[in-house]
Amino acid sequence: MNTTHDSLKIHSLYESQKVIFDYDVQSDELTALLIRHTRKYVYKLNELKARHDHFFAHPQKQQEIRQEMNVIVKKWQSAIRRLGLVPLDNFQTRVHTNKGDAIWKFPAQSLELIN
Repeated sequence: MNTTHDSLKIHSLYESQKVIFDYDVQSDELTALLIRHTRKYVYKLNELKARHDHFFAHPQKQQEIRQEMNVIVKKWQSAIRRLGLVPLDNFQTRVHTNKGDAIWKFPAQSLELIN
């Protein structure tokens, strides 16, 4: 199934499928999409971190909040995979492009070619 976001085609994929993006044509749109999408997850995670710190004297409550935090990260990773990208640590993504692989790190405004 394909959906269109602006002129960027977004694919619903299985993890094993690989999408090659056109670096010159799609990198700006892809970066903007990643920023908008990731920002939601980062805000949720920051809110949970603040709650976690607030409950420093309640280990059981902290454990519940850590589990919620893990769910947020896994949802982000799943969404990134559906875009045909490879999620890395700390809201970083590997992007396969026609010029080689690139890395995007939240909140960067561009992709960084790595090879």
